[in-house]
Amino acid sequence: MHIVLDKYDHLSFLLDSLIYMSIVKSGNVKYRFDPVRIEDSLRRVTDDLSFKAGEKQISVTNSFENDLPLVMGDVEYLPYLFRSLVDNSIKFSPPGGNVDITAFKDDGHVHIIIKDSGIGIPKTEFSNVFKRFYQIDGSMARKYDGSGLGLYVSKMIADVHQGGDMDRE
Repeated sequence: MHIVLDKYDHLSFLLDSLIYMSIVKSGNVKYRFDPVRIEDSLRRVTDDLSFKAGEKQISVTNSFENDLPLVMGDVEYLPYLFRSLVDNSIKFSPPGGNVDITAFKDDGHVHIIIKDSGIGIPKTEFSNVFKRFYQIDGSMARKYDGSGLGLYVSKMIADVHQGGDMDRE
């Protein structure tokens, strides 16, 4: 049963990515910026992905600074961004690994760091992983599933929200 749920989740995420790209290309994407509690959005995403993390015995921890200010964000698209990043962290971490999500304020901005014990991205690939359909291992025998859209769409959403530094180590 968990295989069916995992495949459904993967297809649903792929469909959401394609719909988003289609809306952006048509010029009809409408963002609605409302005050958002980032920690609530991150908690929902980690709760939604807890089954996937549990299957690999990956520990997902949240560490949020007290009294984080509300941020102006789109309540539909921000969770997509976080889901994509946390999902990748789980996917590329070894069994028994960990994913640490930190949110803090600094210089009037809320910063989010998602750090994992995964395989990492070679520095030479940093600029490529945010390209549409790009995958570091694009071979037919690759080990990890994915469409190459998650980070591309996430970067687009982060840019609209004036987020930066998605390409840091």
